[in-house]
Amino acid sequence: SAIDHVPANNTRRTVINVKRGDYLEMVYVPQGRNFLTVRSDDGDTVIRYPNNATFNPQQRQVFGVDASDFTLENITVRNMTPRIGVQAE
Repeated sequence: SAIDHVPANNTRRTVINVKRGDYLEMVYVPQGRNFLTVRSDDGDTVIRYPNNATFNPQQRQVFGVDASDFTLENITVRNMTPRIGVQAE
């Protein structure tokens, strides 16, 4: 929900600090949420989800970005879909 609070058509850099942890969720940064940095203080932060063609045929990514000038720092993004079976990004 922090991304939703960034003003639409933002013109100044906004930084969202994510606490260390393992997050089971999909994240989407829509067009217009520009100049955004999402960062963690360490490399032990993971955003993961089993998104795939069976679950969601249109959008199979775990972390999608359509905004301009986006930066992701010190966060691992992992699609948990098994290697055998369905299409996943």
